[in-house]
Amino acid sequence: DVLLAKITPCLENGKQGIVSSVPQGWAYATTEVYPLHPRPMVTSEYVAFYLKLPGVRRSLAEKMEGTTGRQRLPKTVVESLLVPLPPLPEQLAIAHVLSTVQRAREATDGVIAATRELKQSLMRHLFTYGPVPVEEADQVVLRETEIGPVTEKWHTCALGEACVLQRGYDLPKAERSPGTIPIVSSSGISGSHSVA
Repeated sequence: DVLLAKITPCLENGKQGIVSSVPQGWAYATTEVYPLHPRPMVTSEYVAFYLKLPGVRRSLAEKMEGTTGRQRLPKTVVESLLVPLPPLPEQLAIAHVLSTVQRAREATDGVIAATRELKQSLMRHLFTYGPVPVEEADQVVLRETEIGPVTEKWHTCALGEACVLQRGYDLPKAERSPGTIPIVSSSGISGSHSVA
């Protein structure tokens, strides 16, 4: 069965699931979902992917009823939703392609999350022990500072001692003349000027 959320914001956010096997053949579901039991002409996976289409979600969300924050999708709207219905082999092929893409995306998201965690871990290591291999970190003598432990070989100082904090200069567009010197803003290079 496909479980389709019927309350805001869950419907708009794409909250749904597929229940593929239930012990004893039945289960309880919250009243905030519509359990959709596919007839023999359609597969759960096909229906689930179709219901994930942004246009379908928007169309359903526009038909929700009730007060703001507690709106619900009427059963009649779900029952009357038009669905393209290809033959079962084509439904299976469509669901297979979309499942493959979904698994690839989830794997990629996992790699990206792991890379972020690795970077954070590496930054903590490097700003504590310095550029030493992890297996040699226990040989580094640390001292406690206001910002946490750092290798005793380092000292700490205020950022203002290490950098000159200087405000940039305003150069209105009307005062710029074409040139090769970049004008840098918080969003990147925003133009050029002829005089440094």
